[in-house]
Amino acid sequence: MKGQKIPSLLCLLSICATTWEKETVTGLFAKDVILPCPFPPGDDEVIYWKKEDNDVHSYYDRRDYLESQHLNYRNRTHLFHEHIPHGNASLKLSNLTLTDEGLYLCYVGTQQTKTEVEVELHVQVSSCYALEYQKKDTERMLTCSAFLTYPAPNITWVMGNKTIQETHREETRDGILYSLRSHQGIITTSDPYSCHIPLPQGKWTAEWRMKDQLSKAKGSSIVIPCEFSSDTLHREGISVVWKRIRNSVTSVLATFNGTFTYLHYQVRINQRDFSLLLSDLTTSDSGEYLCNISTPHYTKLTVRTLEVEHSDNTWKTVTLLVLVLIGLVGDRTGSNRSLSQENRDHSKMQGDQEWYKHFDIPKNTRLHKHRHY
Repeated sequence: MKGQKIPSLLCLLSICATTWEKETVTGLFAKDVILPCPFPPGDDEVIYWKKEDNDVHSYYDRRDYLESQHLNYRNRTHLFHEHIPHGNASLKLSNLTLTDEGLYLCYVGTQQTKTEVEVELHVQVSSCYALEYQKKDTERMLTCSAFLTYPAPNITWVMGNKTIQETHREETRDGILYSLRSHQGIITTSDPYSCHIPLPQGKWTAEWRMKDQLSKAKGSSIVIPCEFSSDTLHREGISVVWKRIRNSVTSVLATFNGTFTYLHYQVRINQRDFSLLLSDLTTSDSGEYLCNISTPHYTKLTVRTLEVEHSDNTWKTVTLLVLVLIGLVGDRTGSNRSLSQENRDHSKMQGDQEWYKHFDIPKNTRLHKHRHY
């Protein structure tokens, strides 16, 4: 404010002390963050927050002075006035942007002391990564996705031990943030596929693998394993999703994300190894079963095909019925054959009698197969 005299800090060397501190803080993009600035409580507090040569926030005479505040911070900063007398000059910075990253300096002066705190702010984008698997008819497709990332992600595909080119990709932008979907057709199910995305700290990796087919009888039960690395169980943020693909339709069966959720009455997940238990199988349970187990930096998707067959007892019953029917048909055919033979013999005997009578041949005369007249 023009004409406003900004108070200066006066202190006697015998009673004035200087405190230096350095902090590191990580905030999420588009969220709020607190930049800490503790100081020894004193009288007549003067507070300045700066980033490089830009004024971020000023406070003295028990009120805010924001006339010289840089435009990038307008309506985005807040001091907790009620906490200042207790030695807290922390600054809340709202709606973080990537340009907010950098080194901030907090200066606090009182009649007794002066304090300077350096705060290194890192802004982290809350990105999301996923591996999806789809099957339509005989075509199988993988999709490796990165949502709301900065800078633009670089996705690479590996089949077995060989780097391969993606089939195609889709890219969109939301302001400075990128979203990318990379598609890869599955050429052979005998090789594993993986996609890799480098991150500011480390990398994100996803792996897909097709396992051997399983066969079970109708009415029985089966346990389908979910494969993962040995250290996955000890990581935070683990999630599990079980799905089934049948006739190109994908259904979610069960999930785990801290708690278990079941979306089908006949399934259960083993709480130790996340294997899937299916009971009272029917032929409609045939299909491909997908276990997707994920941590913040790793995803593994395992696919197994289940074929539900008719039970042995059913086949035995069907076989027995067929044999019975064959027997009945055979008996009926034999009876008809015997009856026909009896009718033919009877007719032949009557004919012979007429033949004998017509030619006046004695009845006890032997007849030959070929008669000579």
